[in-house]
Amino acid sequence: MRLKTFVTACVIAGVVLLLASPWVLGSRPKSNDRQELSRYGVRLSVFVMLSSITWAAAGIGSLLIIRQTRREFAEGKQELLRELIEGSLRDHEKRNR
Repeated sequence: MRLKTFVTACVIAGVVLLLASPWVLGSRPKSNDRQELSRYGVRLSVFVMLSSITWAAAGIGSLLIIRQTRREFAEGKQELLRELIEGSLRDHEKRNR
């Protein structure tokens, strides 16, 4: 359950980051002042890295959820097969008596 909450939070954070990008980044400086351009470059780089990390965490978390769900289904499948075999054996025992 915690993993699903984490993935949901990452997706929500990623969407918020994408929607907030115009306000967070602002427009590219029109002047050719190297200091302003470097600040904008750092801001853009940090934003892209943060956004990438957020979406990567959501992707990895969803892969872990898929793996966990597959494992649960496999265990359930084995349990159902065991019950089917035991039920068949009981039926055969009843017929033989």
